Amino acid sequence: MNILISAYGCSPVRGSEYGIGWNVVKQIAKNHSHKCWVLTNITDQSQIEQELANSPLDNVTFVFVAMSEGSRNSGLSHYLYYIAWQIRAFFVAKKLQSEIGFDLVHHVTYQNSW
Repeated sequence: MNILISAYGCSPVRGSEYGIGWNVVKQIAKNHSHKCWVLTNITDQSQIEQELANSPLDNVTFVFVAMSEGSRNSGLSHYLYYIAWQIRAFFVAKKLQSEIGFDLVHHVTYQNSW
């Protein structure tokens, strides 16, 4: 089964939403009949790559979604930045869908209600 996860917050060293994102991915990775692609924010890339160097998840591919230079410091609130990231992630997911064909898509983080 090919699974696409959207986890804006996903980190092996941060807690809360970021820890939830990371732990959901780890749980899915335990079933080796599944292949998993994870869309996540590029800001946690170094933490994720460092953890994967020590504890690989062979059936998981992380896709780091980057925003344009300066958009983080453009004066947008965190929530507006997150919405803009979701739009960017949608187009990345659409491209991946045409290349891979997912059986399941799951939005993991953020999960709060505003």
